[in-house]
Amino acid sequence: MFVPKVAAGLGLDLDLLNSLSARMLQLGYAPVSGRSVLTWTFTRLLLMRGDPDLRAIRLDDLTALAKEIKRYCARPEAGFVRASHVSNARRRMPMDQLAEIYQKACLTRLHGVHVLLFHIGQVPEPPFHGLKTAELWRTELTPPETPSALAAPVTRWLSGRLQTSDRAESVRHSRDAFRYFLRWLAQAHPDINAMTQLERWHVEGFMAHLHEHINARTGRALTARSRYTYLSPLLQFFRETSQWGWSDVPGRPLLDRSDMPKLPSALPRFIPRGELDRLMEAVEELEDPHQRAALLLLRWSGARRGEIARLTLDCLDAYPDGYPRLRIPVGKTYTERMVPLHPKQRTPCAS
Repeated sequence: MFVPKVAAGLGLDLDLLNSLSARMLQLGYAPVSGRSVLTWTFTRLLLMRGDPDLRAIRLDDLTALAKEIKRYCARPEAGFVRASHVSNARRRMPMDQLAEIYQKACLTRLHGVHVLLFHIGQVPEPPFHGLKTAELWRTELTPPETPSALAAPVTRWLSGRLQTSDRAESVRHSRDAFRYFLRWLAQAHPDINAMTQLERWHVEGFMAHLHEHINARTGRALTARSRYTYLSPLLQFFRETSQWGWSDVPGRPLLDRSDMPKLPSALPRFIPRGELDRLMEAVEELEDPHQRAALLLLRWSGARRGEIARLTLDCLDAYPDGYPRLRIPVGKTYTERMVPLHPKQRTPCAS
């Protein structure tokens, strides 16, 4: 559709597409992949909407396309069709897995367009993967097909953590780990329909699966960090529920600390002075004031990404002697921090 002769006949604005591609570069997307994200998504949006005006795309259009993608990938022939478009190595994969990989790739492209349209102000709603709101996962703590006797204690445990001082993002990671475990359990042991049926050897099978599983996207085995992320919530769940005397759980720890993968102790690497100078020169040239201010704060305060995203309008303050400081809200450490700020960074951050 975006060949000049075709685009002219359809009324497509190629100059607008080129400007959007340039904006994708500013957002950090690679030149080729950034443009392919736009052309792939816009082509399907235009076919679905029947309107060549790229400026008229709204969140409802993105959401509708996401639903169509999921509906197509759920069809029984989707994996078979996809097998004719992938390499010979991937054709050996199960058909349903091919369809799942394709769905993720499509939704990732759609997410990239949502990011772009949000940054240029065309779509006011902030982007989330899968076009879901950040809070929707709270209503989907376990896979919908999970037997109730398996899902109930997990849902109860995760819901309890949401009511404590645990960060919501930490609970979400635990929820994702349980969803992975429950889906594996449904495939490897379909006869298990209650948490009380679980034995140590079931968990050992899951650990063996994590060791042997090859990530279809990277073609490599799971890292120790990934395996630790999947096992840690299970260890905590079995230990705590056995201590609390829950009747719908195994009632004893099925995992131990010795089962956890040993994580490498990596020392943080500082940025050499020469590289830091070039980086800061590039930061100063950014046109987007929000990006520039966020990176300057990273440079001079050491705040986390999430902390910078949650800064309030009155976050800039000063010590009694007038030296500027930044008030970082409560985050991962559950404490508010006051960080001295380099004086020359106060003005660009305040703007």
